[in-house]
Amino acid sequence: MLRANNPVASIWRWLALVSLGLAGCAGMPPSALPQEPANLVVVKTVRIPTTEPWVSRFASHTWLDVKNGAENAWERLEILSKESGVMIYPITSAEARADARWTNRVEVIGLVSGDAAEKMIPALVERAKNYPDRANYSAWPGPNSNTFITYLARETPGLHLQFNHNAVGKDYVPWFYVGPSVTGTGWQVDTWLVGLQIGLREGIEVHLLQFTFGISIFPPALKLPFLPKLGFSSATD
Repeated sequence: MLRANNPVASIWRWLALVSLGLAGCAGMPPSALPQEPANLVVVKTVRIPTTEPWVSRFASHTWLDVKNGAENAWERLEILSKESGVMIYPITSAEARADARWTNRVEVIGLVSGDAAEKMIPALVERAKNYPDRANYSAWPGPNSNTFITYLARETPGLHLQFNHNAVGKDYVPWFYVGPSVTGTGWQVDTWLVGLQIGLREGIEVHLLQFTFGISIFPPALKLPFLPKLGFSSATD
């Protein structure tokens, strides 16, 4: 047994605390979202439904739900397809807190609450309406629904999230990007063809043709295209 003053035990305790802090809302289902804050910005992810072509079923769709002042004032911001364009529409509290969509499990991968969310929501809605690729959609390599959320996160200070590694299009750029990652804990260099991302939350990722190969640190896991994370459970499994 390790004694309390053992330096190895201290290191393990420190790593555990860091891991919990970096996990944030990891694994949170929408039904566990707090009731009290009048304002919430919630980033969610879900597997593509089985009604879509089999080659896309491994992929994940990402969107935003925002609560603007009351439980009956939820809105959803997303792009579903080339035909849909940017969609901003009201949803019920039950829809906002549902743990499944298209019969698949929904997970929260980003959360802002309280005063920060109140200030953020009008800017998010305005940026969504003026999304530069709103008339341009391609399921692969992008821009698509995940590219849309990346744009909003990069343009909105304080909005951080960790995509499912199978969220194809999350790293799409038409030419070149170098800068902070959307987790808020890392940096990335990307083209639509190839890229590299390193950070505390994302670990090390190599992006090839918009597919992600990587290793996460907190919690330890292997990320390979077409598969869930191989390792400890997290919000992006």
